[in-house]
Amino acid sequence: MAYRPNYQISNKIINDLTEIAEIKAIIERAPILPRDEARLRRQALIRMVHASVSIEGNRLNAYEVNKVIEGQKVDAAEREIHEVKNYQTALNFISQWVEAKKSLNLHLILKVQELVTRSTLPPEKSGHFRKNDVYVANISKIPHKKDKEEILYVAPKAEQVPGLLKDLIEWVANADKNRVSPVIIAGIFHYQFVTIHPFTDGNGRTARILATLILYERGYDFRKLFSLEQYYNEHRKEYYLALSTGKNYQVRIGVNITSWLEYFTKGFVEEMRQIKQKLMAVSFNRVAQPAEEQVYLTSEKIKIMDYATTMGSITSDEVTDITGAAKRTAQLHLQDLVRKGLLRRIGKGPSSRYVIASQLRP
Repeated sequence: MAYRPNYQISNKIINDLTEIAEIKAIIERAPILPRDEARLRRQALIRMVHASVSIEGNRLNAYEVNKVIEGQKVDAAEREIHEVKNYQTALNFISQWVEAKKSLNLHLILKVQELVTRSTLPPEKSGHFRKNDVYVANISKIPHKKDKEEILYVAPKAEQVPGLLKDLIEWVANADKNRVSPVIIAGIFHYQFVTIHPFTDGNGRTARILATLILYERGYDFRKLFSLEQYYNEHRKEYYLALSTGKNYQVRIGVNITSWLEYFTKGFVEEMRQIKQKLMAVSFNRVAQPAEEQVYLTSEKIKIMDYATTMGSITSDEVTDITGAAKRTAQLHLQDLVRKGLLRRIGKGPSSRYVIASQLRP
């Protein structure tokens, strides 16, 4: 049976979508120096990773997340460190997927879940749909008594998962044809994905990353300066409450999800407002800068800065991969970015790598 979400575009949603479109135009036109954009992207990356793993119980703070992404040692559990690295890797993967103009499919879904759960789940559960029925529970710790378990949601049968996901993917494709707002598509996908609950673990992180991919694909990347995960983490109770529309999958079939979309668009517009304020601040600083201090980059060097910002570092071999340039040209690109004060070199010889210059760090 084809997936047909039940929702209305309320006045509140219309107002939020209108404001999001207005801010989108401002962000796309905003005059901003590459060094400022790199810094803001770096901040967004840290916020995305920290918030999304934090929602799932990871105890690392934003400063520690930044250190992990930079390759520095952190005194924390191995699982928590893996979760941070994994989320960063998955974000980079979806950026490459979008750039390659590949479509949403089951292979992508499996790959993203495998990336976010790598080294934290047994191999048979990482990159594979669940084989058993699952439920979401809230466990209360009671002193000197047995823990109390409250079942919050029972997911659909395991054998239903592939078919339900195919129906969801088909709905996304048809929503594009029907000119549904990318924000609404991402919100509905997020909701239905966690409702299907296709994996034993990593469902929330996978849903959030794939919702981001859906936005990127449709030109709603906002220069990759946003982090919806931050809003979810700051309003975690409301996040789970908005997603909880029934105790089991049968109850949720056909349920009206307008309230979830109102929550989703509200978080979206609040994040966009913050980005707009940051861009206005750096744009003002740009106007105040002498012309000789302003730095402009070629498309190849923007790709290099984008990769270094996302992954935390870059090597000459990686420059060759992402730009198609010869090894010598890649080295010259990196040297020029170092001279411009955008990158700094770590190490010597073949093992050297380049990271965002200290003044660009959050």
